[in-house]
Amino acid sequence: MDEATAFGLLGQVVSLIVDGRRFDGVMVAGHQVSSSGPGTVDLLLPTRVGEPEKRAHVTVDRVELAPDLTGVPGSQTADIEDSYYEPFAGFPAWEGYSIGSTWVEYLAALDMVRKTAAPDDLQRALDVALRSAALETGAIEGLYSTTRGVTRTVALQGALWEAELDKLGPDVRGHFDAQLAALELVLDAATTRTPMSEAWLRSLHAQVCANQKTFKVLTPRGWQDRPLVPGAYKTDPNNVTLANGKTHWYCPIDQVGPEMHRLQEEMRSAGFAEAHPVIQAAFAHHALTAVHPFADGNGRTARALASVFLYRAVGIPLIVFSDQQEPYWDALAAADAGDPQPFVGFINDRAIDAMALVTNRLRDAKRPLYRDLPPLVRESLSQADFSLAVGLKQGRQQCDFGAPYHTLPDGGAFALRVQSRDPLLPANVETTPFVGIADSANNPFTFIVIDANRPGQVPLKMRLHDMHPSITKAAMELIDGWVHQTAGNLLDDLINAVGGSNQGKGIRMNLPKDRIEIQVLRAIDSLLKDRPAPDRRVDTDMVLKRMGLGEDARDNVALAMRDLREDGAVRGPMALTGDSKVLDVTVTAITQQGSRRLTE
Repeated sequence: MDEATAFGLLGQVVSLIVDGRRFDGVMVAGHQVSSSGPGTVDLLLPTRVGEPEKRAHVTVDRVELAPDLTGVPGSQTADIEDSYYEPFAGFPAWEGYSIGSTWVEYLAALDMVRKTAAPDDLQRALDVALRSAALETGAIEGLYSTTRGVTRTVALQGALWEAELDKLGPDVRGHFDAQLAALELVLDAATTRTPMSEAWLRSLHAQVCANQKTFKVLTPRGWQDRPLVPGAYKTDPNNVTLANGKTHWYCPIDQVGPEMHRLQEEMRSAGFAEAHPVIQAAFAHHALTAVHPFADGNGRTARALASVFLYRAVGIPLIVFSDQQEPYWDALAAADAGDPQPFVGFINDRAIDAMALVTNRLRDAKRPLYRDLPPLVRESLSQADFSLAVGLKQGRQQCDFGAPYHTLPDGGAFALRVQSRDPLLPANVETTPFVGIADSANNPFTFIVIDANRPGQVPLKMRLHDMHPSITKAAMELIDGWVHQTAGNLLDDLINAVGGSNQGKGIRMNLPKDRIEIQVLRAIDSLLKDRPAPDRRVDTDMVLKRMGLGEDARDNVALAMRDLREDGAVRGPMALTGDSKVLDVTVTAITQQGSRRLTE
């Protein structure tokens, strides 16, 4: 291995001996270097087994060594920490940073579906967001690892979700329960407008870390476990060594109280109260992590604290997925360096994603389940022979997105078509999603997907960093939501094409005669079983209601009941009814012949 290759290993941790001092976390080849002074040092190059030792000379450009505090008296240690700690900037330094119009767009979509949502559906949608946030917040801190599939199962409370958590580790269920309970504290504080206080914040930390007994600390003797006291401020320095070997200094122990008091005062200021909730959340999060008042659990507590302001404003928590860790920490580092905009943008993106997640769940809740469809529609869909075709649209397909986007060079369209092969059930429905690219590099959403067949469907918008170099968990949630909506629209069209209405207001009875009669016979059977013996009489109106049909299906149902009587499947009187004097049957019993038809 040559010297250039060795110098290009970014992030490689090596040990150098410079002026008799040993330290870790060095980057070479023009990257940040720590040393005791300018000069030349030796770097031992990696070799294959059996090859002779190789050394290279590295020129050290500048010095940046963290002081060794081992054996230094406490008062002197505090003095050293004081000189390195950068107090967080007051809230006025955060005022005026931009949020963008996307927030308004996504909030409007959420408000629209919330207005017509049932209370139970609202709670279920919020639960999905809260449970996602609760599981992912521990994964960010390395307490455990989780996948999108596990997070989704836990969030939706799918089958065996507890077993999925147990597979992640013996303590994961306890961490999840504690973190979910902490978000319940957040909801209480947000809905009751509980004033922020140090006592409340310490109780929040105590709940977040309720299942954590110890934390790891790197000492001169290596990694050691120390007891964690939930809700207690730190009693030892908790500075961290970054990947580049530099030390990031948090608040000294003796300044934690004053700094936390200053944070509370900033959050009570008039400027903070009038600020956008995203800026409130970003500032509170950053300030808390800058102080790092607790021995461990600061990140989890900061994300929970940020959720207070988002929930007060729009009813959603802050959700940061574990695969967003790198841009999350980069944005925090920019805020540490005096540029809050990247972190404000990051929190804004996560809030928008959370709003989209809840919006998609509420849209799904409004769509009827298969079992809720009228019986004749279910019968049609279950017995018909359908073909499904998916493929790219041939030729150069163009599309007007109605937004600052343009089509791909090859058109960017594909089609999903469902067609019935049953000649008695004519159905041919299609959806045509189009992919577009933003006209401007300044557009935060690089990609857009629309359904060209349905201009009224809300488009799917995606950021470049959510898709490259890999698709993030948050992006997959948004894609899933859009696909569910598109598939639901396709199902609606299919139901209408085979003669149904998903609102239960009517049905065109274009099914074969025997299929209609068996559905009517099943409805009669269930009605007779529900009625007491002296009053076992079933008329046309009762059958229509049981089958979820409207008045436009009356003639077809009445005809089926007459045919069943003539065929000997049911018994009962027949009479002219209504203003139009329609010949209706009132069924009093199902015959043995009718019972056989029910079991065929």
